[in-house]
Amino acid sequence: MLSRLVVWHERQGDAAAVLAYAQKYLARDPLAEQIHLAAMRALVASGDLAGARQQELHAPPSPEMLKQAESILGAAFTIPLPVAPAPVKGLPRWGDLEKPPFVGRARELDALRARWEQVAQGQGGTVLISGEAGVGKTRLIEEFAAAVRWRGGMVACGRCYEPEHVLPYQPLAEILRDLTMQEERVALALPAWVHGELARLVPELVTSLTQPEPPPSSVQPERQAILFHAIAAFIRHFASRRPLLIALEDLHWATDSTLAAIHYLARQMVDMRVLSVGTFRPEEVGETHPLATMASQLARDGLAQHLTLERLSVQAISELVRRTWKVDANAEFVKRL
Repeated sequence: MLSRLVVWHERQGDAAAVLAYAQKYLARDPLAEQIHLAAMRALVASGDLAGARQQELHAPPSPEMLKQAESILGAAFTIPLPVAPAPVKGLPRWGDLEKPPFVGRARELDALRARWEQVAQGQGGTVLISGEAGVGKTRLIEEFAAAVRWRGGMVACGRCYEPEHVLPYQPLAEILRDLTMQEERVALALPAWVHGELARLVPELVTSLTQPEPPPSSVQPERQAILFHAIAAFIRHFASRRPLLIALEDLHWATDSTLAAIHYLARQMVDMRVLSVGTFRPEEVGETHPLATMASQLARDGLAQHLTLERLSVQAISELVRRTWKVDANAEFVKRL
């Protein structure tokens, strides 16, 4: 988020805001060269050339950074750039438990990878993953997304939130924004009518050709259909370049309008290189819940698969203990855990 704020305020020409957010970012990650360069540009824009020259790095700069720094500083550029001594204390220490080893999900991960191979051949689709809170749905998607990126695919993520369950299209807006941030030029190459529709969800898509519309609080059915068509066109445009994974989490909190859009996209993605993976908690979804209705309809039409995540087995827990603490736990401890 801090990185996006830096980019946003730099586009707006607000050097003071760029510098403020860049400093907050560098306090957490002092090795980010692009943020250091943004801070330099902000200092130069503010007239503080000396401050820009004294921008301290925390590692020797790469050749690419040196080239950009020379462009920013001009005649004031000197080598070497100042490098601060490595701090001995103060930086957070990553503990072994912050991201536990990934265990016990080989079957589900293999199923997702097999489905991705079909997507890469142009057979798009939807996979719905159910499991109780904390069972590991998000972690499974993270591991799968890493494999997708390694294979050259794109990944865009959106999430539903309980306090924001009344906001229409919230996770889809996050998907569109995520893709726009990754490939802005690709997004801007879309037709103006697509920008006009999607600017209602993602204001960043507003261009000189766009006529922004009010937020979609209550839209007429025909207008909703145009919006759905624009979302599908946007996703198809990106998927034509690289296979795309769309991750939609916590769909049990999705609005009816969001579920309607997801159902529409599921039908449109059949011939796209797109895999949509959604997660939900079955304890939050009764038989009459709109998500249950949608999932059943997609399954009947052959448009969606369903994976159920159960709790980890005793064997998986034993492996988790062994890989986390580097010890073999006794059977009683594993059973209690």
